[in-house]
Amino acid sequence: IASPEVDEAIAGLLAHAPENLRLVIAGRSAPSIRLGKLRAAGEVLELAPADLAFDLEETRSFLRDRCQIEVPAREVAALLETTEGWPASLQMIAISMRSSTDLRRVLRSAIGQPQLLRRYLREEVMQELPPALRDFLLRTSILDAFNASLAAAVSEVTDAAEMLAEIERRQLFVVSLDDDGHWFRYHHLFGECLRKDLEQTYPHELADLHMRAAEWLAGARRLSDAVRHAMEAKAPERALALV
Repeated sequence: IASPEVDEAIAGLLAHAPENLRLVIAGRSAPSIRLGKLRAAGEVLELAPADLAFDLEETRSFLRDRCQIEVPAREVAALLETTEGWPASLQMIAISMRSSTDLRRVLRSAIGQPQLLRRYLREEVMQELPPALRDFLLRTSILDAFNASLAAAVSEVTDAAEMLAEIERRQLFVVSLDDDGHWFRYHHLFGECLRKDLEQTYPHELADLHMRAAEWLAGARRLSDAVRHAMEAKAPERALALV
């Protein structure tokens, strides 16, 4: 459902709805209909990815039920940290465990970035995106954390703020790092997948991307991060000057 006409129809339905109406909308991204008035009245219940993420006990129970094995607590904690409780990634890990007798090898592979998950993200997420947004994701994946200004400097797009708003709207595995919604990072596994694809898609741009990141961070006096990106750009002289 992507047409403005459908959004208007749903908005009209909600504006004239009887009190006993309950409307449920599910999707990968947030709906485009205007919900501000309903939110203010406390008449909207929203479940975002963070609400659906598993905690430690839920992760252990999920793997026990799916794999019929008791995964050691240390490995469960490592998986939870890597997947950030994302159920789809845990499901793929469970599939790998069921088809292998070497539990520790599967766990090491899962924690180190499973190929099955990368394929899923490419087929189910990345291919559905507009090319400009996909390229923006790839080029900004080198950043541990970013705001609109840093993302614009690295990707060299003029509408970085709009891109970030669209990423949030599509709920593309982005995590807000502050209450004001200025700084973000990508979900660990999603970021890893993006960086792998960046290396394959635009390998000749890697040095320039890191150098642009280094210069912006240096200007913002985030010198430790600037040094790291200068080294990634194979520019030790610039890194030394920053030190």
